[in-house]
Amino acid sequence: MQDASLVELLDRSASAIFALALIDGFRTLWFDQAGGPQSRSLVTEGLFGVVEELGLSTDRLALYGWGTGGFGVLGLAVELGIERVAAVGSLAPAIFPDWEFVPGYYHSQEEWQAHDPHLLLDELSRFPLRIDCGSGDPFANEVERFRNAFDPPPEGAVDPGCRDYRYWHKKHPLMLEFLLERLSSR
Repeated sequence: MQDASLVELLDRSASAIFALALIDGFRTLWFDQAGGPQSRSLVTEGLFGVVEELGLSTDRLALYGWGTGGFGVLGLAVELGIERVAAVGSLAPAIFPDWEFVPGYYHSQEEWQAHDPHLLLDELSRFPLRIDCGSGDPFANEVERFRNAFDPPPEGAVDPGCRDYRYWHKKHPLMLEFLLERLSSR
């Protein structure tokens, strides 16, 4: 889908009332770390609080993240539940094959194991889910393994591309289309 198609998609959705809120967690994995960043709380308390102060509801959501955010939305969806989350989009999720894959993210092997998204497969399989990753992405093998653990696999693909803006830019409109369709049909 080209940028013009994204504008057309958003124009078609103009009659739907929704808000798009973004947050940058930089180098966090979007779970509250003991003695570290409280990233999930930044979303559930901080961002949701601001959105609600604006008079908007957070009762029905579509979640989307890329990179570490793509990892984070998987756990956040399970925490918030299927009644509240209409769909989940995960682009190039940072799913680590071991705790030292990228030094500095996990404090210990136990922390990595406690937040392994493979532990969430049964719960995540209840959500409309799209997972995309470029085959040249350093996380591609683990993302492919994660995708293949679902039966059937989620929408999306591990396809040609890298962990860069060119790949992400190509996937953003597809991901937004997926999320908007599910958010408006629920």
